[in-house]
Amino acid sequence: MTFYRLAVSMMSLLMLLLLGGVLSVQFLDSKSYVEEQLYLNAQNTASSLSLSLTSAKGDITRMKAMINAVFDNGYYETVELLDMNRMPVYSRKQKPQMGSVPEWFSRLIDIEPLYAEAQVSSGWHPIGYVRVKCDRGIAYRQMYKIFKNTLITFTIFMLLGFLLLHLLLKMALVSLKKVQLQAEAVLKNRFVTEKNVPPVRELRQVVSAMNNMVLKVKDIFQKNEQIVKANHEMLYKDELTKLYNRRYLLLKLKEYLHADDSRSSGLLIIFQVKGISEANKKRGYKNSDLFLKAFADGVNDVCSLYDESTAGRINTAEFSLLIPGMTADAADKIVSDVKERFIASAERFGLQNYLKLNIGASRYRHNESISSVFARLDNLLAEAAIKEEGISLCFEEEDKKEMGKDKWREVIASTVKKESLLPVYQPIRDVESGKTVYKMVYFDITTDGATYRYGEFVPMAVLLGLENELMDAMLDELCKVDFFHERVGVELFGTILKNSESYLLFEKKIIETAAKLNGAMVVEVSQKDVESMDSYFLERLSDRFESSGIEIVVNRVGAGSENYSYLEHLKPAFVKVHASLYLDMDESSKNAFKMMLESLEIKLIVVCGSDEVKRVESEGIKYITNMRNDYS
Repeated sequence: MTFYRLAVSMMSLLMLLLLGGVLSVQFLDSKSYVEEQLYLNAQNTASSLSLSLTSAKGDITRMKAMINAVFDNGYYETVELLDMNRMPVYSRKQKPQMGSVPEWFSRLIDIEPLYAEAQVSSGWHPIGYVRVKCDRGIAYRQMYKIFKNTLITFTIFMLLGFLLLHLLLKMALVSLKKVQLQAEAVLKNRFVTEKNVPPVRELRQVVSAMNNMVLKVKDIFQKNEQIVKANHEMLYKDELTKLYNRRYLLLKLKEYLHADDSRSSGLLIIFQVKGISEANKKRGYKNSDLFLKAFADGVNDVCSLYDESTAGRINTAEFSLLIPGMTADAADKIVSDVKERFIASAERFGLQNYLKLNIGASRYRHNESISSVFARLDNLLAEAAIKEEGISLCFEEEDKKEMGKDKWREVIASTVKKESLLPVYQPIRDVESGKTVYKMVYFDITTDGATYRYGEFVPMAVLLGLENELMDAMLDELCKVDFFHERVGVELFGTILKNSESYLLFEKKIIETAAKLNGAMVVEVSQKDVESMDSYFLERLSDRFESSGIEIVVNRVGAGSENYSYLEHLKPAFVKVHASLYLDMDESSKNAFKMMLESLEIKLIVVCGSDEVKRVESEGIKYITNMRNDYS
């Protein structure tokens, strides 16, 4: 029962009790008074009639005429003449004149007036008695009129009371409803304060307390977010250029090399600026620093054009671009863009005659060691340094021999058409209970006897514009597998998220797929894809999926991310962090990061290699998952 109905019911009961009490008291008093008045009227009539009958001197005919005259001109039920033995001599009677009084009312009131008597004489000798009983109908009609007037008055005042109660409850319930919406918003990681404070003191206190709680939770989130950002700046950012430092680059590269998604292969390009020492001597340290900052901004601008990419400063004169999902033939444009910015920055600060740019570009591959990637790049940079040109570029020859776009298009299109997708499961488990929280489903493809891993073909599908067809095929494949009511997860590609038409199409498809899986579904999205999205879109995405029982997981969360405000709007159930990044954080950063998540009731999943599981478990992490090499 709602508070509104309860209040109305209580008031109705109170009004009925009040009405019943008033009517009971009123009618008891009125009944006694009316019966007394009827008796007095009857007594007066009996007394006056006896005097009139005395003048008849015992003449029965005259007595009858007098009795008839009184009975016909008055309101009486009975007028009787009795002898001395009280035996009837003459009697006139009639039923009570009830008029419109209902029978139930007369039975309820039950007025019974008393007979009044007076002695009749002839001279000084008594000859009999006259007995009178007044008509009860008059009393019933008066009582019924009082009853109706009382009922109408009470009804009018009760309706006015209900109207006033409705207005008061509406005012109170509006405030309570807003408090409820505030609480629901907090559960959805949205911090809403109520500005319209109600005038009622108790409600004002409730609203104020709720506002204080919301602000407190928001403050906890923001303070921890600021701590995480500050620690991130200190640990992973170059002081001069604000690019990521070598430490962060190595952590991200390790994460990518062991990933089983579109980041597991890509490009690593090193830009080596030669001649900085001479530029410092000839043009001054300040001028050289300005050049380095300008060139770093240029590298970062190029980096921002590619998803999941990382721009860094490895040392004083070496910069890097880590771009997952890219093939070697895409490096030409990337390098060309950076070269233009190098030339522009050098000319701007008058250092074109002192500086030379050496570039080494190489692919990194799934499960390759970091040392082998950098050894290859060191050789390429050494080769580039030998060249005399102002800008030298070297590629690893093997990179140029990879499967081309046309072949990839053929392979992916054939897979989608033949539905030759092979599901591979990555369980996310609860460390304490050992139970599987959900299974992340990736798909390998097989064609012409060859098998391609998820992390190999997904970047090419996105590059070739085939991600919609591939996503559609993966969702269809999910519906063919009986997961025995286990919760399963699938990754939603960033290009689909960023295209409103594609997103709306797949939002419907995902909800339909979740319905077929009895709502036991998880959708993973990349932090890079959602951190800069409009808050309204994120809230809509969250609400739509939540209403269908679909949980959202943000994967690829960087320990050094600069922006976590998207968490307030997206309301993910989990976030995924790679163990290499998490374990590299100092205690202050870890605590702030975990407290920030806990303030929003978001759970943390750490993705581990086999050599990292024990360390992660010792950190008290509740949810972990192994990288593919450890579960396939």
